[in-house]
Amino acid sequence: MNEVSATLSSIVDAGAERHAVIQVSKLRKNYRRGRIQAVKDISFHVGKGRIFGLIGPDGAGKTSTLQILAGVLSANGGSVTVSGVDVLKRPEGVKARIGYMPQGLGLNLYDSLTAAENIEFFRDLRQVPQTQYQANLERLLKMTRLEPFLGRAAGKLSGGMRQKLALICTLIHLPDILLLDEPTTGVDPISRREFWTIIHELVTSHKTTVLMTTSYMDEAERCHDVALMHEGEFIAQGAPDELTQSLPGELLAVDCANPGQVLSVMRGWPGIESAALFGAEVHVLLQASSQELEQRLHNVGVDDARIRTIPPGLEDLFVHKLARQTIMQPREEANGEGLVASHQYESIPIVTKGLTCRFGDFVAVDSVDLAVHRGEIFGLLGPNGAGKTTLIKMLCGLLPPSAGKAEVAGYDTSQQRRQICLRIGYMSQRFSLYQDLSVQANLELYAGLFGLSFGHRVNRIITLLHTLGLGEYRQRITQSLPLGLRQRLALACALLHEPELLFLDEPTSGVDPVARRQFWDTVH
Repeated sequence: MNEVSATLSSIVDAGAERHAVIQVSKLRKNYRRGRIQAVKDISFHVGKGRIFGLIGPDGAGKTSTLQILAGVLSANGGSVTVSGVDVLKRPEGVKARIGYMPQGLGLNLYDSLTAAENIEFFRDLRQVPQTQYQANLERLLKMTRLEPFLGRAAGKLSGGMRQKLALICTLIHLPDILLLDEPTTGVDPISRREFWTIIHELVTSHKTTVLMTTSYMDEAERCHDVALMHEGEFIAQGAPDELTQSLPGELLAVDCANPGQVLSVMRGWPGIESAALFGAEVHVLLQASSQELEQRLHNVGVDDARIRTIPPGLEDLFVHKLARQTIMQPREEANGEGLVASHQYESIPIVTKGLTCRFGDFVAVDSVDLAVHRGEIFGLLGPNGAGKTTLIKMLCGLLPPSAGKAEVAGYDTSQQRRQICLRIGYMSQRFSLYQDLSVQANLELYAGLFGLSFGHRVNRIITLLHTLGLGEYRQRITQSLPLGLRQRLALACALLHEPELLFLDEPTSGVDPVARRQFWDTVH
């Protein structure tokens, strides 16, 4: 019976492949004269009206694959057919049939142009007839609800609005195929949900075919099919439900009084494949029984643990598969030791009273009162444009308040900015790194800006390179680094002078789950 099912399944798959809109076979892409293999003999197909997701860690080869399909990057081997066009032989022939949205917040937009002017520009670029253009624009504006903002400069739009505008520009000729490279990176959950509503409406009503990359596992679970990519290869492929059901072992949530301590104790135990903090719980992928875990916790003095089974998601599969590749394991040294000095506070580190920021008639931050205590992780939640970044900039002394008062490390943010700058670490939303400098050069530049002595500078750089796993990349140009490594470098620059407080502005946006877990291990 199993043989019959397997045979029927292979016949169905073969038929689906023959009618696929996108067909990729044994695709290869090398860089640096073959020394770096970005894509290694991958094969997949995407049917009409389907959403196919490429997921994987930074540097896995996802963007290279998408760029080859879009006809903007050459390949070193294999075959690629998109809507009947051989892309490797006729890369220009495919461009009229697709919509391609590159990675980054509205990277294909012109910030000095208004939203309407950006759309007009792409209309001219695509040579869309006036009648078709008006019909398409009306439909897209209704879907995105961007009509009230057509007169605003693209550079003044929030992240979610920028991505919606970028999507309109990508869709203005209503292509049958969409290639989206991490389209919701840096976008708040509300805008992400609206973005996906638009995508699903296009797939349902227009039978649009979508191939996308994403670092958000909840988004990957909305795809019809996904492929997990690592070091240029597919290590898992199929429907999200089928893949999560194949996860071996049992996924448990451990709720206790001191989850951080429990996490550190668990990590060395046999039978535990992965463990990570999720709020006040520890999620554990276990090859042993839950009763055995409960007994082990009891043996080390943890008697208040409440353990329950939870359903696995794609993130759990992602971490499991990459752990089996024996890379990207949580680094033993990523425990915070040596990252910052111990500080004793005589007062509450961060206090604000009625803190307000206005830009003309627009109130970005309105009378905020807060207090952040020593050793506390305080989170600001809100959609794009809510005022989170503005508040952080005022606390860092980078932006003067319009009203109210703030004290950071005992200093007034309005009067004592220099003193504050020397006592805080600030990791901005877009990472304040010099892209044309190496990892080592960026660290040395920041060490100089913070006034570190030569001996102290050398020791700190060595410590951070080792602790954050950047040693082997010290001579790499920053621009060539995957996003996760740039994130670590930005954190290293913020920690160089051993700050008393750390301000992180959306530090894990667009970073894959493994890198995100490693980052939070370091923060905790």
